Amino acid sequence: LPKVGEPLQYNYRYDLLNRIIGMQTIRNLNVATNNWTPVAVSDFGETVTYDPNGNILHYNRNGNATWAGQSLNMDQMHYNYLAGTNKLDNIKDDVDPAAYTEDIDSQADANYDYDAIGNLVKDQQSSIDDIKWTVYGKISDIHKTTGTATTIHYTYDVSGNRISKTVNGVLTWYVRDATGNVMSIYTRGDNSVNTGHLTQIETDIYGSSRLGIDESKKDLEEAGTTDNGVLFNFKRGEKVYELGNHLGNVLSTIGDAKLPGSSNGNEVVDYTPKVQSAGDYYPFGMQEPGRTFSSAGYRYGFNGKENDNEVKGDGNQQDYGMRVYDPKVGKFLSVDLLQKKYPELTPYQFASNTPLQAIDLDGLEAFFIHGTASDPSRWTENSGTIPQYLRISGNTKYDATFEWGTRVAKIQPNATKPGNGYLNQNTDRETAAHALVQHIISSGLIDPKEGVVTLIGHSHGGNVAIQAADELREYLDSKPEYKDMKINIITISTPAENTPFANENPREHMESINKHLQLYNEEDVVQRTLSNVMKDKSKIMLPFLRTYRNFNLFSNDFTQNQKIDVSKYYGNHKIATSVEAHSFDANHPDLLNQVQPIFIKR
Repeated sequence: LPKVGEPLQYNYRYDLLNRIIGMQTIRNLNVATNNWTPVAVSDFGETVTYDPNGNILHYNRNGNATWAGQSLNMDQMHYNYLAGTNKLDNIKDDVDPAAYTEDIDSQADANYDYDAIGNLVKDQQSSIDDIKWTVYGKISDIHKTTGTATTIHYTYDVSGNRISKTVNGVLTWYVRDATGNVMSIYTRGDNSVNTGHLTQIETDIYGSSRLGIDESKKDLEEAGTTDNGVLFNFKRGEKVYELGNHLGNVLSTIGDAKLPGSSNGNEVVDYTPKVQSAGDYYPFGMQEPGRTFSSAGYRYGFNGKENDNEVKGDGNQQDYGMRVYDPKVGKFLSVDLLQKKYPELTPYQFASNTPLQAIDLDGLEAFFIHGTASDPSRWTENSGTIPQYLRISGNTKYDATFEWGTRVAKIQPNATKPGNGYLNQNTDRETAAHALVQHIISSGLIDPKEGVVTLIGHSHGGNVAIQAADELREYLDSKPEYKDMKINIITISTPAENTPFANENPREHMESINKHLQLYNEEDVVQRTLSNVMKDKSKIMLPFLRTYRNFNLFSNDFTQNQKIDVSKYYGNHKIATSVEAHSFDANHPDLLNQVQPIFIKR
């Protein structure tokens, strides 16, 4: 785009662990012929070194000398860590701090400080003297000391999605859909917007993913008037559309206003869109100096994530959903919830230090499936249940609307016992599995950038998930953009089928399922006996007549079986409490604290 200068090509180098270690800039594209006559320049070049854990040790980052006439050297940084830890203490920079204003300069010792579990609580150079965190690993408050003190406060819904932000009395509210996507944003108290009235400032525009934003600012406290018969004008230019790359980086935004073009100055021969913003990024997400343009700020940037510009300036801190990221440093502000599954990586690393071919996952999609004689409300009846499973699975987005009683009845109306009634059979669950796959496909929530779909099923809902694996795998494989995605399954209190060749035996779906976690407890009388459909319906349901053997455990090397100690709430095999123990997760989500996050293949 001419707005940011001539087109450039970037070449990258990697070490044997696929970590990025260098970038080289190439110029000299002939736009008229679309041919390169490659000329290497040093501008924007980078070199990076790491310690064995993936912590950045040295980071050299060149600036814009050829086009902006600035110093070539911008950053020659040395990262210093607290002894024996992955915690960054300070960064020293060998370049004159006057060379650039948008980079990192040398920091004092102990520039960064952390709480007991590794969350960043201070960044002295950024004038942040206190960061408070929720028990779920989300930032609740930031206090800054620059000029007039700034206090920023965040709140979240039960899934961990940000739903409000307050900056020195200016309130912003986020309205989201059931899966966590932002649908609209409102503000109040900002005197630059409709004199501080409650205003809808943004409405997100979606296709299969976010396409842009309608930025028309609708005053919700003071309506306009047509007393004189004057029609309201339709104003173009308030809808802004994103142009990005494979990583979701917002490289440019264009408005819906058309700019006329003419070859002779007398007649319009074509139209071009109005460019609202444009920019380019270093590999870890910092904006390149002299290659940014913005006529009006845009909320999203690197990797398509929201910029928290009020914290460290434009594009210098981003909300990734699970965590918050600093693109100038190339590190997250808190530890990775999946750190135990990645002992080879520092828990603060970004995208395994391969930021050109991967983004750090912010929301692997989870789909919840209820069990027998239940409905989707079982997931939401206790506000702590879903957040626990999102923690375990590594998800931040979810869909808990699938209801297989009604769906089975509609698809198989002549079934003798359709749906998820107490006597539902394998064939009912097979039909429900097909309905589940169709639900997932039609939801539009599968994102190839996220890499994994997680199915979370309670009781016989877990068997529905297992039966759905092959059909879902077949669908993913049929789409080039989805074929590398994985399927993970979590089953809770699910009767375990271990019969060879049975379609509810996860061993028979090993080619389709990436990981399977079974959660069970020894007080659960329903899983042990009553939940299983008898092959011979004329016989009385007794434990020795149940369909399944080894009722708690899936007996294979593929499934990870984990027993949950429920003695805090249930015990002595009393029938009443043993029945309740079947839904231990919905009744007492704190019991899920015993479960560590499962391996999510990225």
